[in-house]
Amino acid sequence: MVVADDFAQLPPVTGPSLYRPCNARKNLSHQFNTVVMLRQNMRQQTQSANDDRLRRALENMRYGACTPDNIEFLRSRIAGFRPENPKLNIKQFRNGAERFARDTTQTLLNFCSIDRISARSVDKNKWKGCLQSQIRKMTRTLQRKLWGAPPSATNEYIPGRLSLCLGMPVMLRANDATELCMTKGKKGVVCGWHAPEGPAGEQVLETLFVRLVNPPRDIQIADLPLNVVPLVRTVTHITCLLEDDTLLSDDTLLSVLREQIVVLLNFAMTDYTSQAKGRLENLVELANCKDHRSYYVALSRGFTADGTVIVQGFTESKITSGMSGYLLRELEVRDEITRLRYERRLP
Repeated sequence: MVVADDFAQLPPVTGPSLYRPCNARKNLSHQFNTVVMLRQNMRQQTQSANDDRLRRALENMRYGACTPDNIEFLRSRIAGFRPENPKLNIKQFRNGAERFARDTTQTLLNFCSIDRISARSVDKNKWKGCLQSQIRKMTRTLQRKLWGAPPSATNEYIPGRLSLCLGMPVMLRANDATELCMTKGKKGVVCGWHAPEGPAGEQVLETLFVRLVNPPRDIQIADLPLNVVPLVRTVTHITCLLEDDTLLSDDTLLSVLREQIVVLLNFAMTDYTSQAKGRLENLVELANCKDHRSYYVALSRGFTADGTVIVQGFTESKITSGMSGYLLRELEVRDEITRLRYERRLP
């Protein structure tokens, strides 16, 4: 068995890590006695002086050991009004659906979901303590409320309304066809759609055509351009959070059957979602990052120093106070043992 992981990145979202001191899981991690530590950065490969400083800052940041030179460089990437600061108002850093449409002289079109009340129990994992709604009929008022709620108001992050135009960056949210590189988290841009009128008189997406961005291999589907794939509307059981409704108690949960294309606009993502992804324009907000691992994941998504911009400041102590010593020491010892065994120098 081969296990690949990066202990300098984020811990599991829920549950304990595989490795913890004074824990039974530690014994499990010790079953892997062949350890190879990879030390070469493969994402930041450009060669400018600032790119080299970015690489060195990230290498030290992994271990919470940034130097004064690293801090100075990172501060130079904070957006600001001074001539030497990166600017957020340049075209490559502008984002948001309305701004994208305005900058490309297009009109946003709203595509709504088809929602029905479901008899299934609600999922309370995301909103503990909330009560299940007693609504049993989908009214026009309720449907408009569901359309207006953000994707985060559902447990599956499926939007009630998608505002799209040609070229809009989107992210696939389901593993529709792994053989066609249509996997969860894959980036794409909107190329077209087929959207008949729905039962409520709104436009409803039947098929969304998306051009995949940098797929692992070229995808050619008959009668479609290269790397353009069709996404079809699917039916998903979701739990919706209803807030501030005069007819309902606050924080009421409603079980819904939603028919919608499972994509999200791709202008921002969390540090957890960004793992294993790269971005040419990498704007990061570090204010709520907990430690050096979160800082490292967010900043290492960028390919270049010029494409990396810190929206606000950051806390130096989070990336200069070191990391958990016991873990690093054990990994380095086992890595050294593996090297000596490979070179046949182990006694």
